[in-house]
Amino acid sequence: MMIHTFRLKPGNDLKASIQNYAKKHGIQAAGILTGVGSLTHAVIRVADGQTLMRCSEEMEIVSLGGTIAQNGCHIHLSVSRTDGSCVGGHLCDGCIINTTAEIMLIQLTDTCFTRQLDPETGCKELTIQKL
Repeated sequence: MMIHTFRLKPGNDLKASIQNYAKKHGIQAAGILTGVGSLTHAVIRVADGQTLMRCSEEMEIVSLGGTIAQNGCHIHLSVSRTDGSCVGGHLCDGCIINTTAEIMLIQLTDTCFTRQLDPETGCKELTIQKL
């Protein structure tokens, strides 16, 4: 295993930046250990699997977790609003960093993750292969 830690800057897209980091560093399988920071915009897919919630306000990242595969990721995000209420769900493109985001990944160096269409769920699901 190997730990990767990096910081995202204002204006970066959270999801795209995580995926770009993994691609740049040749990461074939990873999990998110932690992620903290703040956003100005959030796009979150809620539990029905279709509805996108869009928020444009200052928010704190209070939880970030998921898996990163060679051909995609599955990440969930929770953010707190200025009134302390929280919203969360599936991380989508368009979550824009406000001041910073500090991300820590754990790379599984003996494993390869891919995402393949599962006929049962109709979604691209995680497949795991030991190298």
